Amino acid sequence: MDIRIARTATFSLGMTLLACAPEIVKIDQATRDSLRRAEEIKIVHYLPPDFQVKGASLVGYGASAGAAAAIQAQAQTQQAQELAMQDPVVRIKSQVAASLTKILESNNLTSIPTPMQELTVDKLKGIFQQGPVLDFATTYWGVAPIPFQPFDLVLYRARARLLKFPEGKLLWQGTCDLEADNSIGMPSDKGAAITKGVLVSNTLNHLADRCSELLVDQFSGRSSVN
Repeated sequence: MDIRIARTATFSLGMTLLACAPEIVKIDQATRDSLRRAEEIKIVHYLPPDFQVKGASLVGYGASAGAAAAIQAQAQTQQAQELAMQDPVVRIKSQVAASLTKILESNNLTSIPTPMQELTVDKLKGIFQQGPVLDFATTYWGVAPIPFQPFDLVLYRARARLLKFPEGKLLWQGTCDLEADNSIGMPSDKGAAITKGVLVSNTLNHLADRCSELLVDQFSGRSSVN
């Protein structure tokens, strides 16, 4: 698929997302070094926003025609449940944490498995009263149709952030803004059942892996390009 077609098809959506995209905040070497000496770095993730389906037919994703129409109208979290999606940030959080353990040469990272409701920094101060906290959030995920193409475009955006408490100071922020048509989600097992839900889920995993790489590169100061 020509990526120019995909970008043309989602131009308006992309511009809207770009307008609200968080900025990359670089971390300096002194701060990275100080993390090695931290007693504990807590790692958390937040509940995702609603999975968005922009003009794509949900028939074939596992929903009946009637159910698909209802889901399309609601555009709520039920869509992700119908498509059996897992928030990619869970995968990203695990991969980045593993990489940072090697980069920092320390085992002081403690992952909290239960997702939190995203809160303002001021409210987080009441929860994390001392020490650094690394948090992860999916800021957008969904699918959009590609005109005259058999596949949909899968879009994913995430943000990672390092905060120091009790001040709530932002020490680092990384982002990823990715898209791919879901043909890359084709199962390697030729005998596997192929549904749109499977394709989207597999494609999200692919984008999550790429996002993890970008966040680690941004934290390490190697790259900031999506």
